Amino acid sequence: MAALKPEVQKAYALLSDGQIAGIKDRLKLSPDQEYYWPAVETALRAVARKIHATRQSNPKPGSMPIDPDSDEVQQLKSAAMPLLWQLRDDQKDEVRKLARIIGLDKVAAAI
Repeated sequence: MAALKPEVQKAYALLSDGQIAGIKDRLKLSPDQEYYWPAVETALRAVARKIHATRQSNPKPGSMPIDPDSDEVQQLKSAAMPLLWQLRDDQKDEVRKLARIIGLDKVAAAI
């Protein structure tokens, strides 16, 4: 029986597989920081699915792409916290920019 391949992330307007890989590249993680990345990546994928579902149910331009208090964002914050403690200041600046891009200004302000 062939091994099942993981499902490829759909090319959402925000946070596709390529964009998540780009985030990791932009952060220029050290080997020690890389240890924390898989949990963050999984949580980012959940946020991407939530954004996509929200846009499908409410396609109005300008509507909030995701509730910053949603379970998915809370999971992302929990997954990201150990990595955030390890990041340099320049990496934290990059995370803030990325959080704002996906509509998480409140999260960005807390970093």
